[in-house]
Amino acid sequence: VTVIDRTHLSILFNETINKTEGRIIVGEDTAMNSYNTAEAVVTDKTAVLELEAALPASVATSNMLLTVKGIKDLSGNAINATTGLVYPFMAPNDVTAPIALVSVTVDNKIEIVFGETIDEFIAADYTLVNAADTTLVIPSTFTYTPLTLKAVVLLNTLPTVTTNYILKLKDTILDQSVNQVKLVEKDYSVQIVIPVPVVTP
Repeated sequence: VTVIDRTHLSILFNETINKTEGRIIVGEDTAMNSYNTAEAVVTDKTAVLELEAALPASVATSNMLLTVKGIKDLSGNAINATTGLVYPFMAPNDVTAPIALVSVTVDNKIEIVFGETIDEFIAADYTLVNAADTTLVIPSTFTYTPLTLKAVVLLNTLPTVTTNYILKLKDTILDQSVNQVKLVEKDYSVQIVIPVPVVTP
């Protein structure tokens, strides 16, 4: 059993399993913790399971139990459906804060690339202010694409001249480990460059 992140487990069997039969139980045998094998993404010997409830931080320091019941191989041989097989597992004890790299693209988009998967990125996770007057909050919108670990911040209105800004990334940004490690809050200097028009005599 391998913990991918706080909401995903990878379970490796010793042979290819039937994708539709049996149960996987994470922790206590409750409705929320019990999954039909069909709910997992099964590829040959491996089942990847998305959890309804995130794993607790305690699984980084003490064992949690995973039980498989009634799962069959392709010949129909089944793990006992009543007692099952029980496997203790732990998550990596991640204490490293996520990092971010900030840059400005040629088309004046502020690009944030995170060093690992984060829990989410929302409007409350950043502020953008004018560097010359930090009381002046700059209206902006953003997108975040988990697959690429990239957020893009767009100013609602571009300045008419080259302008410096401060982008603050807040410690409300968390990684996807069971410890939910916070990003270290930091200010980033960014510059939106507006070319000076060439005047033809």
